[in-house]
Amino acid sequence: TSFLFFFHCVLAIVGFFWMLPATIPLWYSFVRPEDQLAPKAFVFLFPGLSLIFLLFYNMLTSQLKQHETALQVLWFGTVASLIFLTIAMVRIMVLVS
Repeated sequence: TSFLFFFHCVLAIVGFFWMLPATIPLWYSFVRPEDQLAPKAFVFLFPGLSLIFLLFYNMLTSQLKQHETALQVLWFGTVASLIFLTIAMVRIMVLVS
């Protein structure tokens, strides 16, 4: 399931990248609206972070094979992070299109 979210992120970005405007709202913590904008290439931040989470998960699972509870917590955290990244990416794409 984790790789499924990653591939959906990548496919969505590749499929809709040409439709995105030159700047996208990414930095919502800034007060002024013009400071919230980033170049559309920053949308690749979402699959990049997803890939980092997946690699980190795979690295730790090989070392924690005998700790069943730790593996479950790690799996849940990884899937939750990927879901939140996917939701954020979809929200931005819907907002700008």
